[in-house]
Amino acid sequence: MRASYYGLASYVDDQLGRIIAAFKEFCGNRPWLIVFNPDHGCKLGEHGMHEKFTFYDESVHVPLIVASSDGRFPRGARCDRFAELVDLAPTFLGAAGVSLPTHFEGLDLADTASGRARERTEAVSEKKTYGRRAMLRTRDWSFEMQVSPDPVVGKPLKPDEMKWPATATLDQLDVSLFDRHADPREVRNLGTDPARLELCEGFRRRLVARLFPEDRVEYDWWRDVSRPPNAPKK
Repeated sequence: MRASYYGLASYVDDQLGRIIAAFKEFCGNRPWLIVFNPDHGCKLGEHGMHEKFTFYDESVHVPLIVASSDGRFPRGARCDRFAELVDLAPTFLGAAGVSLPTHFEGLDLADTASGRARERTEAVSEKKTYGRRAMLRTRDWSFEMQVSPDPVVGKPLKPDEMKWPATATLDQLDVSLFDRHADPREVRNLGTDPARLELCEGFRRRLVARLFPEDRVEYDWWRDVSRPPNAPKK
C-alpha cells in the first residue's frame, strides 16, 4: 500500500514538473507566482487508518511550497510558522499589487516567509462531513472537538446549532487532546484526563471564538449548482 502511494506521489511530482515548465514558458518575461498546497494528507496505516478524514498530524501537516519570479519568496528558504488556507487569497492579491480588504483574516505568505507578518500562535481547521469536527493546533498541543449536535449530517448549521459548541459539555463535544512534544505520534488522548480539563476548556473557548463569531454565515453552496458533480443521471 505504501509503495503504491509513494509511486503515485512520484508520478504526480513528475507531471507537476511538466506543468510548471510549460507555465513558465507561457509566462515568458511576465512575473509569475506558483503555490503548491494540498488540502490534506493521508494516513498509510497510522492509527489503523487509510484515509484523510481526521485531524491527526498525518492529515493536517501538509506541504506548502511557494515560488515566484520576483524574489518575494527567497529560493530554498524554509519557514516553520503556521499557515492556513485563508492565506492563499492575500498571497495572490499581494503578488498582483492589489490592496487587501480589511476583513481578510489571512496573511500574505510573502510577509510570513520574510518575518514581516505577525507570527500565529495557533492554526485551526474545520470539516463539515464525516464527524463535523474542528481542530485547534498550537506548538505544544493538538485539540479537537465535535462542533455540531448531529455529527453525521453535513448540512449548514442553524443559528441555535452554532451556539451548541460553546454550551455543550466536554463529554458531549467528544474532545481529543494530544501533547505534541511528549506524544508526537498522537496515540495518547488526554481529553478525558481530569488534570487537563481546564486546558481543554481554554482551547474550546479559543476554537469557538475563531469558528463561531457573531457574523458567521452558513450557506448551502449546492443551491448554486444546477447539477452537483457525480449526481446520478435521470
